[in-house]
Amino acid sequence: MRTCLIRVVSVATMAAISIAAMTPAAAEFIGSATLIERDVHGVIDKARVLVKRGDRVERDEVIETSASSSAQFEFLDKTKLSIGPSSQVKLDEFAYSGGGKASKVAIELLLGGFRFVSGKSGRQAYEIRTPHAVIGVRGTTIGFIVTAQSTTVILKQGGITVCRRGTRVCADARSAEQRIIVRNDNLQGPLRRRANDPDFADWCRDRKARCGL
Repeated sequence: MRTCLIRVVSVATMAAISIAAMTPAAAEFIGSATLIERDVHGVIDKARVLVKRGDRVERDEVIETSASSSAQFEFLDKTKLSIGPSSQVKLDEFAYSGGGKASKVAIELLLGGFRFVSGKSGRQAYEIRTPHAVIGVRGTTIGFIVTAQSTTVILKQGGITVCRRGTRVCADARSAEQRIIVRNDNLQGPLRRRANDPDFADWCRDRKARCGL
């Protein structure tokens, strides 16, 4: 009798585990799309879906824009991220702590042109990564151009610390329009902007896209 009872309990337990494994985890929504221009897609759990204005976005979601397309997102702490055409970003981490603030906001700019405006969270909450750099934010508006070869970080307002990824080689920018250029083997800056140096707006204009600035 005891053996049968144990067997029944074991079968019931295994069935519960199987059901739990098949049930998808609840989505962790961290913000929404406030501007969508043409074709913008989100990729989450290997599913690729078209993103429309007003749609919510999730933690760990990858956002992709096609040529001549752009998007702007606002997160729960009022942080804003504008994404230019032919760009890709991963919304890596967002830990909402209530009161309009987050304890952690981490995004991975994989390729393309971007503009970031920090929200209500404390400066220690923000971390922006690219294939070449890690950027610390101090209440800031920043432009980014990320290519396979380099990351260009353009300070528009506030202050930033930019480090070569995986190293302690860092530089600070504290004045508007200063830029720091990071490659796998070197870091340059802060540099003054020259007349022909590209910015996020140039990235959008050159690709015939209207970007939320």
